[in-house]
Amino acid sequence: MSGTFLPRTGPRLVFCSILVVWVEIWTYYFLQFVLDKLVILIIFVAESTNAFVIPSSSSSSSYKHTQCYSNFLKDAFDNAFSNDRNLSVDKEKGQYDDIFTGEEYVEANVDDYEGLTDIQKKWRQTQLASSSGGNDNNNNNIDYSDMIIGTSLTLDFYLSGVPERDPSSDLYGSKVNISSRDKDTGLSLPSAPSVKIQLDFLNDGICTVSESSFTTGSNGSGSQWKLSDDNKFLRFSMDTLGYTRTVETKGSISKVYWTDEEEKSTQTSTTYSVPPGPVYGDIEIIPAGRGKTELGKDGVLRLEQSSGLFGIASKMVACGKFVVAASTRNNNDNNNNNDDQ
Repeated sequence: MSGTFLPRTGPRLVFCSILVVWVEIWTYYFLQFVLDKLVILIIFVAESTNAFVIPSSSSSSSYKHTQCYSNFLKDAFDNAFSNDRNLSVDKEKGQYDDIFTGEEYVEANVDDYEGLTDIQKKWRQTQLASSSGGNDNNNNNIDYSDMIIGTSLTLDFYLSGVPERDPSSDLYGSKVNISSRDKDTGLSLPSAPSVKIQLDFLNDGICTVSESSFTTGSNGSGSQWKLSDDNKFLRFSMDTLGYTRTVETKGSISKVYWTDEEEKSTQTSTTYSVPPGPVYGDIEIIPAGRGKTELGKDGVLRLEQSSGLFGIASKMVACGKFVVAASTRNNNDNNNNNDDQ
């Protein structure tokens, strides 16, 4: 048996199978190619026979429909931003906004509008009522300055100061209870007032401040008051002598366990201060009916702090808080008016 020749039937069988599959695939694609060309030839012959036939209107209508659909978005945008054909050519009557005042054009008699629904008429009525009575509600013939003049406030100052450097850079920061911080200023304020002063508002935006350990008591250019543009807040300023407090913190560093060094202790301090100069206070103005107003019960104390390169910029920084302990009104002007009558 070792001398006889045995044919390799395994590899030949695999080769024949691959060849058969390859022939079948190419036969399929060849037949598909021939059928496609045959269909194209039939269509071409059919079109050639109808070359001299009068074309129907279907092609033109399909072209029109195609053109219509292609310009659908363009027509929609043109119609959206086009002027209303029902509007008058006259510019004074052909628009809803008055060309002279810029305010909305509203007729005095809303019933004269034709084509408006009841909801549109009611909306016009509310607009007319608000436009006629809005000025009275905003102005109310109230002069807030006259109501502020003659008011005397007794204020309790709770001073915190501004840190001279970032306290977070200290090795051991001071222990602060977050819940005890003031919500308006975010500062840790003392439980007792730092100083008590009396503030009087006079004519021409001038105020007088009583002398204390914090205020100078001088009625110079630094003691002024002014209302905000929207008449919601009153800001006053005063000259101060300055304020300083120092917060010391201590701590220890445990020794490294593989050394013989002793445990080290360290301490650091941060200075919170209010530099001598003007300090500003903002207090809310609360309307209390027609012809009356009240001042808020507390406010924030701020100072102007330089920032930026070479200190060319400035910002207002909170340095404390004040609480109105008492408020009185000087009625000398009213008594003088009654005597004249």
